Amino acid sequence: MKRIVPLLAVVGVLAVAVVGVRLIAHRKAAEGILGSGLIEADEVQVSAKIGGRLAQMLVREGDEVKSGQLVAVLEHADIDADIERARGALAAADAAAREMQRGSRVEQIEGARARLAQAGANRQGAERQLHTAQEAYAKVTELKQQLDSAKARVRVADTGVTSAQARLDEAAVGLTRQEIDAQRAVVAQAEARVETARVAAQNAEQVYQHQVVVEGPLIAATTEASADEANDGLAQRELDRTEALAKEDAATGRALDQTRAQRAVSGVKLAGARRAVTDAGEQVAVARAQAKQMLDTAQHTLQEAMRARDAAQAQLDVALAGTREERLRLATAALSSAQAEADAARTVLKSATELYEDRLPARQQRDAAQAALDSARALERAGQAELSLLIAGQTQEAIQSALGRVAEARGALKLAEVRRGYCEVLAPRAGTITEAVAKEGETVAAGAPVAILTDVENLRLRAYLGFATLGKVREGDTLQVTTEAVPGRVFTGRVVRISEEAEFTPKDVQTPEQRIKQVYWVKVWLGNGDRLLKPGMPADVRGEGTGDR
Repeated sequence: MKRIVPLLAVVGVLAVAVVGVRLIAHRKAAEGILGSGLIEADEVQVSAKIGGRLAQMLVREGDEVKSGQLVAVLEHADIDADIERARGALAAADAAAREMQRGSRVEQIEGARARLAQAGANRQGAERQLHTAQEAYAKVTELKQQLDSAKARVRVADTGVTSAQARLDEAAVGLTRQEIDAQRAVVAQAEARVETARVAAQNAEQVYQHQVVVEGPLIAATTEASADEANDGLAQRELDRTEALAKEDAATGRALDQTRAQRAVSGVKLAGARRAVTDAGEQVAVARAQAKQMLDTAQHTLQEAMRARDAAQAQLDVALAGTREERLRLATAALSSAQAEADAARTVLKSATELYEDRLPARQQRDAAQAALDSARALERAGQAELSLLIAGQTQEAIQSALGRVAEARGALKLAEVRRGYCEVLAPRAGTITEAVAKEGETVAAGAPVAILTDVENLRLRAYLGFATLGKVREGDTLQVTTEAVPGRVFTGRVVRISEEAEFTPKDVQTPEQRIKQVYWVKVWLGNGDRLLKPGMPADVRGEGTGDR
């Protein structure tokens, strides 16, 4: 126990000595420190004025760039297309403005007159086509007859099914004498229907043959076209004669213009007559088709009546001479046939009903003809306006408007070119790329940073000084800066600014004198710090300022 007590005393003395040595060393190290703080540098976000997909990133972290150096490029294929389109629009607007300033030429006026005449002829042809289409749309008698025929066929088919079912039931129990007489009456009725259908088919055949030979509208249209063709030939020959006389100064220019106009009018009439021949041919073809359809329907009805008569006769024959089993088979087959006929009749009725209610082909032709007439009238009005404008010449207001469109197109081109320039992201100042925010292929928004640029050539130390040391420095003083990040090096800096107001010590800065609660910041310019100092490093400022002298 006595040995332990001296040992503890020795250990206590050594501990006190160590603590004392450290306090003395810390006090000596802190001697001459005016304040502490962090090294700062200006950071700039390098961003694009427009959004887009990043096509090229031309710098990496750590690269030094100059002011105005190209940093990144956005995709600009769509903007290049806008530039080409704007250039084309500018060229077109400029050409139109120059054309308006030069005024109308004789050739332009003559061309406008010819186009007006052609537009008038087209309008007349469209009117005739609309009239034909309206007549075809109004003629729905054939469709109504087909619908009525289909309804009657359904009624007859349903009756046939009922009769066939009754005959099958009768065959199961056998026929009486009265039933055989009734079957004979059915055969007679079927024969009468065959005769009626045969007469209807003959009438339809006569109507079809009559439609084949009736071609009056087509002949009239052809005759008119021949006359117009002859008149056009005469007008052409008169034009050739007048042009020959004009070359010999034997005809006036006015006479030549009149002859040319007559030739143009005769050509337009000939074109209209030819279209009329085409329309008449189409009408004849439509009439033939309708007559053929009626003939086919009548022949089909005759065939169905004959089949019904044959079936009725077969049933009668079986009833008179066949066995009971044969009658059953015949009645079953007759019922199946009647049901098939009823299904077919309902299919035909559905088609006829849809065709009658819709009348789609005729309505489409009418609507198309109306649209063609509206277009032809609009073109004729436009042709008249064009001719009037060429004869009267462009007004000063129209010329000014054309020049305004040139200026507008030029502005659009300039805007597209400016947007193209925005696709190239430039460094706003010299510095070092400390962070590449965006990567190639990413889409960046307008104003979003592409990279972070730090000005490492103008580092500053923001040091915080207490009341006791603030009076020792003034703006312009040269002080020494040290940092534990670069041990053994002393950097020289110049005081560029001193705070005017006191503030509490920032949490990330610890001064040697912890008793001081309020401090003043001092900015010390360090240049590039020999490329050894970095933003965010803690540092101390030392030296003797010119204050308090």
